Order: sequence, then C-alpha cells, then structure tokens
Amino acid sequence: MPDKDSTTRKIIPTEPGSELLRDVMALGRANVKTLGFFPEGAFEDYASRSQVLACVEDERLVGYVAFRTRNLTITLVHLCVASDRRGRGIAKALVDYVSEQSLGFAGILAKCRIDFPANDIWPRLGFTHRNEVDGRATREPTRLGVWWRDFDLPDLFSTAPSERIIVALDANVLIDLHGDPSEPEQEESKSLLADWLEDSIEYVVTDEIFTELARNSDAAAHRALREYARGFRSLTATDHDLTRQLHRQLTNAIGPGESEQDKSDRQHLVLSMLGGAHFFVTRDTNLLDLASHIEKSIGLVVTRPADFIARTHVELTGQSYAPTRLSGSTLTMRRYADADIDDLVQTFQAFAHSERRSEIVTVLRNALAQPTQSDGQIVRGQDGSLRGLLLVRFGDEEARIQLLRTTRGPLSDVLARHLVWFAVQQARHGGHGVIRLMDEHISPAAEGVLGVLGFQPADEGMAKVNGIGVLSTRDLADHLRRVDPGFTDPAWMDEALSALDREPSEMPIQFAFACERLMWPAKLLDTALPSYSIPIQPEWAAQLFHARLVEESLFGSDPRLMLRLDNVYYRSSIPRGVEEPARILWYVKDSRERPSTRCYAATSLVEEVVRGPAKEIFSRFRRYGVFKWPDVRNVAKGDPLGPIEAFRFGHTESFKKPVDLSRVRVLAAQLGVPVPFLQSPSRVSAELFKAIYREGVPSDG
Repeated sequence: MPDKDSTTRKIIPTEPGSELLRDVMALGRANVKTLGFFPEGAFEDYASRSQVLACVEDERLVGYVAFRTRNLTITLVHLCVASDRRGRGIAKALVDYVSEQSLGFAGILAKCRIDFPANDIWPRLGFTHRNEVDGRATREPTRLGVWWRDFDLPDLFSTAPSERIIVALDANVLIDLHGDPSEPEQEESKSLLADWLEDSIEYVVTDEIFTELARNSDAAAHRALREYARGFRSLTATDHDLTRQLHRQLTNAIGPGESEQDKSDRQHLVLSMLGGAHFFVTRDTNLLDLASHIEKSIGLVVTRPADFIARTHVELTGQSYAPTRLSGSTLTMRRYADADIDDLVQTFQAFAHSERRSEIVTVLRNALAQPTQSDGQIVRGQDGSLRGLLLVRFGDEEARIQLLRTTRGPLSDVLARHLVWFAVQQARHGGHGVIRLMDEHISPAAEGVLGVLGFQPADEGMAKVNGIGVLSTRDLADHLRRVDPGFTDPAWMDEALSALDREPSEMPIQFAFACERLMWPAKLLDTALPSYSIPIQPEWAAQLFHARLVEESLFGSDPRLMLRLDNVYYRSSIPRGVEEPARILWYVKDSRERPSTRCYAATSLVEEVVRGPAKEIFSRFRRYGVFKWPDVRNVAKGDPLGPIEAFRFGHTESFKKPVDLSRVRVLAAQLGVPVPFLQSPSRVSAELFKAIYREGVPSDG
C-alpha cells in the first residue's frame, strides 16, 4: 500500500529472535511513555503467535501493531508509528491489515488515554467510541477511551460474564507502584499498570500488607502507603483450620522462616491462596528462589513482575486456572446417601446468606426420594473431608442445578469448573436442551466459571443452551427457536439465528468454533471447521479422557475427575499436526498389554496450537495436563531444544461406546472415504466424523 512518499510498503509478521523484532522492541521503548512498558519476553511470545506485525518501507521499520485474541475479540496492545512517519496512513494500513486477516472475529477493541493526542486518531481508523473507564495511573487519575471497530459479526460472548486473573501484590511491588514513576528500578513493577491489562487482571493485597507497612519508621510514608493499599481489594482468612493446614504444607516445603519478614512472607502466600489468587507477584529474590516449592506445596505461582507480564498472553486466552491441581489428587466422587446429609448441611449451609438448615435438608432429601429424576454427587478428599456438592434435577425439557457448592481452598476453582462441566454433560446425555443454575448461594469460584461455559443471565437463575449431537447449522437454528431459556438479554440469540440461517459455506470458521463452544455439545459438520484424527498412547488417554481404561484399573486416575475443561497434549512437530480452531477425534493406539485400545474414544475442540523448542513450549504450558518434563523431553527425542508441537484442547466429550478401528474401516468403506492415518494427525471427512460420533454416542443416533 504505497503512498506519495514511499515506493514500497509491506506489512509482515515478525519472527521470534529476528532483527526485525528487535527493531520493533526498540521502537516500542522509544515510545514507552505513551505505550506503557511491554517486556521483551512478551514481544517474543506475541511474535511466536504471529501477533506482532511490522510495517516496513524501503527496508526500514516505520510502525508496528501488537495484538491478542480471545473468544471473538481482537485487542490492540500496541499500535505505534515512527515519529517522523506519522500522518501518512501507516496506522490505518496496520489496522486494516489486521482486519483483513481476521475473518470470523467480531471486531477490534482498543483503549487510549483521552488526554493523549493519539486518542483523536481512532475515528479515522474506523473505530467508534464505546465508553470511558478509569486508567491505572497511581498519582494522577487518568481516563481511557474505549474504542471498537466492528466486523459486523454476532459476538456470542457479549453478555457472558468475564473471568479476571487474580494477582496478589507483595509489599515491595506495592511500594514500587506508589513510588516515583521516574525511578528506573521501579519500571518493572510499573509494567503491571499497563492499560492493556485492565479488563483481565484484578490486583489485590492481603491483610498482612498492613502489618508489614506498619513496620515503616517513616509515619508519613506509612500513612500514604496504607491509604494506597486500601484502594485494592484485601484478602483475609476466615477458615482458620484451612489456614493452619496451608501454613503446615508451606512450612514443610520451605521451612518456618526466622525473621518477622519471613513470617509476613508466608502469611502473604497463605492468604493469597485462600483468597483465590492465581499469582503472587514479588521482587523478593528469596521467595522467587523458592517459587517451585511454593507452587508444589500450595498451588500458588510466585513470579516477578516482568515474568508475569510475559506470560499473561497465555493466561488471557482462557487459561487462567491451574488444572494440574487435580492431577494426581485423591479426590473421589460418588452419589450421596441419607447418612451424608448431616455432614453436607454442616459443611455447605450458606450461613452468610441466611440459608436455613431446613431449606437445604429439604432439597437434599427430596432428591433422594426421586432418584430417577435427580442426581446428587459429593466430592471427598483423601482424609474423607467434603470438598464439593452437586445436585441436578431433570425435567421434561430442562436440567436444573439445584445445589452447587465447594469448600474454600486450593482446589475450589478447579473443582467448581469440574462440577459445572459434569452437570452440563449430564444434561447433554439426558437430551435436555437447556441447563439452568438455580442455586442462589454458589461459591465465588463457581460464579467465575459460568460465563466461560456458556451460561447467561435468565429470568430464573442462569441458563445455558445445549445443542444435542450432530446438527446442521439450520438444525441448530431450529433448536434455538424451540427452546426457551428465558435469557434476560436475548439479543445474542437473535444475532446467532441470523448467522446460522446463512449458507454454511459463508460462516467464518471462528464463528462456527464459537457456536460449538457456547452450545456444546453441538457438532456443526456443514461448516468449514475442520476435523482431525489424533493418535494418543493409552496411558495418556487414560489420564485425559478414556474412562474404560481407568475402570480396568490400569491407571490411577478417577474417571470423573479426569474430565478437565482444558488440557495440553504434546507431540512431535513433524509432520505438522492440526491448525486451530478445529475439532478432533482421539484414536487410542494399539497396546498388547492393555484392552480397550485400537479405538476412537473421545472428541475435543482445539483452542490453540503452538510449535517451538521443547523446553520453551513446556515452560509455557507446564501447569496444564498430566505431562511432566521427562515426558515432553522424550517427545523431542531427548533434546531440550528439539522442535515439538503442543495443542491446548477442551470441551472434551468421552464416548459412551468407544468405536473399534475395525468398525471405523467398515464405516469408511460404506461412505467411500479414506480411513484416517493412524500414526500422525490426519484430516477426517465430515461424513466419517458423523458416523464415528454416532457410534460412540449412540443415543444421538
């Protein structure tokens, strides 16, 4: 796109480690006062995903754009033009290029301080003003303009609640944030205030911060810091037994500590874990040296500010919880009985919400009296203590979650996700087009899960639409017209219907993928969303989804608890595997020692595919799945820098009846399509996917 002053202009993705990316970083540093601090690791991370685009004129970098994607939204992180090349259409060229390459997304979101001259440019780039919000400045209040460039695509996630990553701040970081922004040693901590993190991160402190600040001998400084700290939500301890338990675990892992500061550090960590924080950000080298022991003992990730920023892109793509907390756990799940009721009431009665004992007892006993119309499940720890409760009642058209409770603790967020997902699967297998959450006293951990899984506010509780089995886009549209979830804002459904009524060939892949996620377990096989066959070793299938292998006592996983929402699978990057977004069929490879192999056992949706050196890829995804470093190193043939491929998958549906390879060959012959290659990822035709799926889930026949 040349202009009068340039004979050549090209926009190209940057490569990690390239000279061009180094030029981009230098241009970003030159404009850090308006762009905000962005670590080199974050640039490398974004570049590895082709999300840093450079504009080059006559071999000179004149501008760049960095962005991230989540659900159907593209969010601009940086849009920067060299100072001597402004006003020449470079910013518009970059934004237009992102738009042209982003078929299937709903639009582009940008935020800019309203007092910056650049705030005036957005209308000329095709954006409209949506809102104004407070910025993160610490000394002088700032306002951000919120701008939106619409792609005229229904955004199915527009009304869904969003999850924010909870990040606890150590005192040294808090002091940095409150300090003089010109101090160079505070720049790393100041990066936490970048406006591009505003929507997705909640910074918190713990009650211990006030004890620690009180040790400051400068009374005026103490008062100022205390007032600043009060601007953050503070985490405290209400469950003293659990507090003591976590302190014991932490002491066993890193020692009791000798000084008052050591004791404060340990109290910070325990309160952060109890309060649901995912990260503890600090510059304390002693804590950072112990980070792996802390994470292993209580599940809290301790990191320094720059490292946290560098990994936020992974966290902002829906990966904000730690499924490894369930890996290897000894939690068990079973139906509750009358003998459990007193214990259930004592553990899960919502005293804080004035729930009466008689109310919860009546609900629990009525469900036991109608076992064919309800399913009540309890989760216990190794010591027999109750951790979770799920009660689902089944009507003619709807499934209703009457009780959804978890105890506070390190596993509460992951367990809440599992219980909600398990309830959705129950509704799906019962053929219920709607599942509704009726419990008014759910835990904060469960609250954060609902939007991610497709629940939206309704006249009664929150509701989710289930598309049952294999459907055409028109079938799904008809299903949406028949069900009545009573959404308080049904506009998104009208938009979805409009999109589904189009010709399937005109539906963007990203939109088809969003439909399958939001209305899982719908499978829209007349769209362009591709399907692949993925071979997997039996031991990993048992850990990830294959219940029958577990039931045959070959492996130690609990078949209920292995159905996590997200997982990561590693394989050799040669030949290339799948490209996201996609759906996959899992083929469990042959094993003479193990029955229930040589079959297709489950299907999942692929959220993300990343390729690169084994050590780097494992570092990015090590908190997901059941794979350990020796397993991943083996995939790379023992070379830590060997190239591998990792894909993050979710929305897994295990087959009721795994489909044997011999049967798949018969189905392929009947349809006149090839049998998928069994040693590496292979494309599967829509017809064969449909046939295999209906054999595996026969109730959809």
